[in-house]
Amino acid sequence: MNDGLRLYLSHFKNGTSPVFKFCEYLNISVCPPTETNNFSVMVHNPIGRASTEVLSFPVFGTDFEVLDSSAHPIPSQVVPVSSATKSVRRYRGNATHNLVWSANLPGLGGAVFFIQPKHSRGKYASELSKVFVPPKLDDFSIENQALKLTFSGLTGRLKTMFNKHSNITVAVDQNLLWWRAKSGNFSVQPSGAYIFSPDGILPHTISPLSLVNTSIVNGSLVQEVRQQWSSWAYQTVKLYSNLPIAIFEYTIGPIPYEDKVGKEVVSRFTTDLKSNATWYTDSNGREMQKRIRNYRPTWKWYDSEPVAGNYYPVPSRIYIRDEDHGVQLTVLTDRAQGGSSLKDGELELMVHRRLFDDDGKGLDEALNEPGQFGDGLIVRGSHYVILDNFNNSTLCHRLLGEKLLLKSQPFISTFPVSPSEWMAKFPTQYSGLARDLPPNVHLLTLERLDHTHHLLRLEHQFQSNEQPYNNTVTVQLADLFTTMKVVDVVELGLGANAALSDIHRLHWNTESHGAKGRYQSAEAKMKSPFIVELKPMEIHTFNITVEYTI
Repeated sequence: MNDGLRLYLSHFKNGTSPVFKFCEYLNISVCPPTETNNFSVMVHNPIGRASTEVLSFPVFGTDFEVLDSSAHPIPSQVVPVSSATKSVRRYRGNATHNLVWSANLPGLGGAVFFIQPKHSRGKYASELSKVFVPPKLDDFSIENQALKLTFSGLTGRLKTMFNKHSNITVAVDQNLLWWRAKSGNFSVQPSGAYIFSPDGILPHTISPLSLVNTSIVNGSLVQEVRQQWSSWAYQTVKLYSNLPIAIFEYTIGPIPYEDKVGKEVVSRFTTDLKSNATWYTDSNGREMQKRIRNYRPTWKWYDSEPVAGNYYPVPSRIYIRDEDHGVQLTVLTDRAQGGSSLKDGELELMVHRRLFDDDGKGLDEALNEPGQFGDGLIVRGSHYVILDNFNNSTLCHRLLGEKLLLKSQPFISTFPVSPSEWMAKFPTQYSGLARDLPPNVHLLTLERLDHTHHLLRLEHQFQSNEQPYNNTVTVQLADLFTTMKVVDVVELGLGANAALSDIHRLHWNTESHGAKGRYQSAEAKMKSPFIVELKPMEIHTFNITVEYTI
């Protein structure tokens, strides 16, 4: 728990304060505290700068209004719960709608929002969205201020993406497919927990001809295209107001098992970009790694596994580039996955697997978990798609990756007081920072060691070739926080187990001169005792001594 959140919660006393609850199943629209007429939400933002988050909570009914931390009404939207969500949650919830609004949150802090039945039909009463089916064979679109997505009336799948700000249009077909897994015997390596071994070089379609049943939800805050490939494969494509990101929320499973054929399900994006057999994946959210199809930089490639041999770990993002036109398609994940670009202009990510053979690599069982209901696992996740020029794409995926890693945390209360009574007793907005950190600085760690000492890590989250935020940046530590003043700073090694000034690394003779002098003393790295200088991709670790100001 960071100091901003600890400060806010310290205002509440047991017996006289709200009881906050955390809902573990919000992603399938299950949250009993919000399925009432009145509730409050405290949303904590762990990022070191102000953030705008779209919040969604399951509710019964359609007549609501949302008040911000000053008790002013703000726009909101009521969206019917999808068939995909109902198929996942089964008997675990019965909410009919989701209440959606956009929340402005201070850095390293948060705000309280109040939800109550609407008292009038003014402009800030919740907008009610309905689900409708588009006309057959006619192409249809959803759009916001930044993006326009056009879908094929014939197939129901994505057809083009248009970035309005950069005036970029790209043909994009997105499809859900599955690879048939090899079955094991003495001569064949089967797919399993540790091995991806597809049978063939082409995946299979989930529905005949990949025709998809679609429906549309329109609204001023969120628009959706709901797609169904089969009884076990769904997807909702979302556009939120003002965000230059298309969200593909997939719901896959239980994967059929009656035929005893192992299936490895992928989401594939096929575009008209000329990617020249090259794509990029991240290294744990830091430096991007260049990948080239059927190639290894240190040894000659042998094409024994043309599919699996071109798969790479995707901890958080993958992208392709058209160098001639300066266009980049980026996909961020909400969990680590495997991914590849098996043809120019393509990206694919593996989202679910169900297998019936052990791969012989130590697990000693097939990847065939029955799940909570005994018929197999269901996976729900999201891909965040960015289409833009190189510089804008870099800025967007770096900042979005930070937000996906450190998601805002909502806490729900049904404390029976009015917003005005709440505001009279307790604060409704807080921040642990005196000022926002620059976009290229990530607050990696803020951990309380004891009453006067904290472990602090700051990270420059851009590479040296990633414009426009690849510049060296400085951060003033002394007055960075609202609740404490930094009175002493000791820079540590990355592991925080020794002072940096006490670390003496060996210098090696290398062909290049880049290694010599790379490790400097703490004094050389810091411009003054309380000003740290960060260069691209650097992480600095400190033991800071503080005095609390309140």
